[in-house]
Amino acid sequence: MDKPFGGCILITCGDTWQIRSIQASLLSDNINTNTEEGLFTQHGINLYRYHCKVFYFTSSQRHKGDQQYLEILNAIRAKKVSEEQVELLRTRLACNLDDEEFSQAILICPRNKTVDEFNLDSVRIFSDDVLSIPPDTDDDAPASLIEKYTLHVAIGAPVTLTVNVSVRLGLFNGSTGTLVSGLFDISNNRINTQVLFVRFLGQNCDEVEENCIPCFRLYEKVNFGGKFYRVGQFPLALLFAQSVYKSQGKTLDRCQTYLDKKEIYPGQSYTQLSRVRNLKDIVILDHSISSHRFNDFAFIRDIEEERREAERLNISDLIYNNGTRA
Repeated sequence: MDKPFGGCILITCGDTWQIRSIQASLLSDNINTNTEEGLFTQHGINLYRYHCKVFYFTSSQRHKGDQQYLEILNAIRAKKVSEEQVELLRTRLACNLDDEEFSQAILICPRNKTVDEFNLDSVRIFSDDVLSIPPDTDDDAPASLIEKYTLHVAIGAPVTLTVNVSVRLGLFNGSTGTLVSGLFDISNNRINTQVLFVRFLGQNCDEVEENCIPCFRLYEKVNFGGKFYRVGQFPLALLFAQSVYKSQGKTLDRCQTYLDKKEIYPGQSYTQLSRVRNLKDIVILDHSISSHRFNDFAFIRDIEEERREAERLNISDLIYNNGTRA
């Protein structure tokens, strides 16, 4: 073939019933043919409408081993959860299970504040020698900034990358591993962390001694209280708990999850509960759950907005199928 990519470009997307991108917007938001950006957007829509073929995948590979659980997840997506299905989910409430069985499983929850608090509490239980590493920042940086960007970790604790580091080594934002060791020095009567060594899971780093990757501080300018400060910190975070956003796309052997009293954003419950392959692999930490919680149409406006956009692009039949989406 004499054409780039053999004349064929394949674009794949994940499950559109999961939560939206943080800065997601509709294609129609930028259509103003009097501007260069608007004209470019219109050309993009025309190319998509007239030249792209869309294939709809109807089976879930992750949940193919538990058809009953898959039916519950599909009902959550369509907001048509029956009382019988809720009863099955209630069998996974922590109050009905042995806590020790899931004590080492990661916690998935919707609020960052809950994630941070659980991670800090967990690392203090995990180790008596918690490393509290302050950021390298300007001398006039306020104490509240230093507190916000202080990294709390411990040797042997699970961690995750917060930025993309190396495509060659397979180290991306969300890559997980274990903190193995660090290099420290003493200056101004203070212990300073120079390097942290992490053994990541599944990365291509056989050439690195003991499969450990050295992590160095990354620097950025941050706006804090209306003033910019230079902040340097290691691109790591504890992984005893993780937000729903960060968990998207992952398949976990086991997990704990806290759903909260109601949906905080569209797709939250489905994303949380679909991280495992089988119903028996998850424990729900809420005290109680009801069918109303799953069938609440608080975000129906978002759903209808998406449907109108799909109709405008003439792709409704490709995205919606008996009330569910690809």
